[in-house]
Amino acid sequence: MALSLYLDDDDPWIIEQKIFDILNDYLQPKSNITVAAAAQSIDNLFPVNRQDDEEKEDPGSFLWHLWGRFHRTAQQIPHAHPAQDKLAALIKCLRSFPSRVPVVYLSSWDAEYKLWEDLPLLGPTFQEEWDVIGLTDQEECQRNRNLNAYAARIFRDGSANLELFAIRALAAALEGRAVYRHAHATAPQIEASFTPGLELDSLVSIAADWVAHCGEILLALSRKGVSSSRDHGGPLWGKKQGFSLERWGLWKERFAEISRTAHINEETKRLAQGTRRVMDELEKSC
Repeated sequence: MALSLYLDDDDPWIIEQKIFDILNDYLQPKSNITVAAAAQSIDNLFPVNRQDDEEKEDPGSFLWHLWGRFHRTAQQIPHAHPAQDKLAALIKCLRSFPSRVPVVYLSSWDAEYKLWEDLPLLGPTFQEEWDVIGLTDQEECQRNRNLNAYAARIFRDGSANLELFAIRALAAALEGRAVYRHAHATAPQIEASFTPGLELDSLVSIAADWVAHCGEILLALSRKGVSSSRDHGGPLWGKKQGFSLERWGLWKERFAEISRTAHINEETKRLAQGTRRVMDELEKSC
């Protein structure tokens, strides 16, 4: 069955249309386009590589549109669909692709980057997408999960350092919430209990995907005690930012609590129980 992707713009920039067409053709289940061929097509679109007389855009503008299209396409691909792995494989291939432009200067950042080795602007564009997507309805929850599953694969492959988003996903699902009970409250109350519903189901599934795709890496970072200055942990943690075995243990216990809590969706409880089991097995095997 064909993968149904769409360009969410009624009047797209012609280059973004071409980027979408490359991704759409490559990601289809029966596509015979190799990952190297798709990477070559993308490199050919880089401004100075295009063989036309049109005025060329700034490299930073091209890269911002390129990665934005990758991220928004990922949101349309179901979290367990093989096309998720194909998209991650394309990014991994690009990272080692010998571009005709080995170094690019990005004026907005006043810095030079290796193209494609540094995957310039992938991180900032992902941050922008991650910040704006929410959990307001079933469709948005699914897009959110798809985006995180894609990020977990990129991190798993060593293509980009997205560990911060792993922490944020696990913290959002498992580290409680700070709640102001009324308008005049001067301090929040820590809410450790789990509230059944769509938001919890989505947060747990996203956290579970991070463990499923790169749990071994997360455990290794926890054992090393790798810190993260941009970590927004939940109130049940509130200690050193970043990874630690103590925090890994908190995540395990919270998954177990979810699996034992009444009134939570049964599928969510099974997923939490299975993820706790995966974490236990990783501790034994890694």
